[in-house]
Amino acid sequence: MPKSQTQQRSAKSAPPSGAKTPGAEDPAATNRPRIVEGILKGIFSGVYQPGDRLVTDRLAKDFGVSQTPIREAIGTLAGMGVLQVKPNCGAIVRRFSPREVRDICQVRCALESLAIRSACGRISTVFLKKLRVKLVEQSKFRLPIRAKHIEAVKGTDTLLHDAIREATRNRFLADELERITLLVRAIRDAAWSRLLEQSSPDLAFVMQEAKEHIQIVDALLANDVKQARQALREHLESGSRYIVRAVEE
Repeated sequence: MPKSQTQQRSAKSAPPSGAKTPGAEDPAATNRPRIVEGILKGIFSGVYQPGDRLVTDRLAKDFGVSQTPIREAIGTLAGMGVLQVKPNCGAIVRRFSPREVRDICQVRCALESLAIRSACGRISTVFLKKLRVKLVEQSKFRLPIRAKHIEAVKGTDTLLHDAIREATRNRFLADELERITLLVRAIRDAAWSRLLEQSSPDLAFVMQEAKEHIQIVDALLANDVKQARQALREHLESGSRYIVRAVEE
């Protein structure tokens, strides 16, 4: 995660992805998940630095909403451990250590391993087969990897993991998994963006990611719970190594 250059300053950088033009009408403007995701992206991409104070009215203008959904989003982010709320100071961006990121990834792996048990046999076969076609195409990508390749892999990743989460019969599990997955994706996206800027050979990982997804899909199609859990666990552990390494840099 980028190092802080100033402490206790209000973030005055350009609004992160997800922010709206002030005054623009948006039926989903009060959508808390959108605001949470936008702030998370801003934090892990360096728009908001560790030690920054997030000002409610400024965020409301950035996202084109009232202060109420901003306060709700800040409460959610504080619950995730991303922000620290102090009396008379407001919400302060916390620095995430590599150990904390590793712990987050481990929790996500444990939760999703539980979810995939009930997902077997409950996800549309048609959906899985169509997804597999896309994954095979992505597994054949070649260097140099471009932004369009990254977006394609992120898209199928979201489709697969969201389908697993939504197929669980345990709504408490699904809600907690959604929360932590949102956090992991924000860290992952920032890590991949840095690799893309550096034209890093580590971007070959996107092809490996597609192959790992194929193994998960094949196990789901076969309704093989044991293989599905193993493939998922190996996939998430592999991905966490890249994320943690990016935070350490």
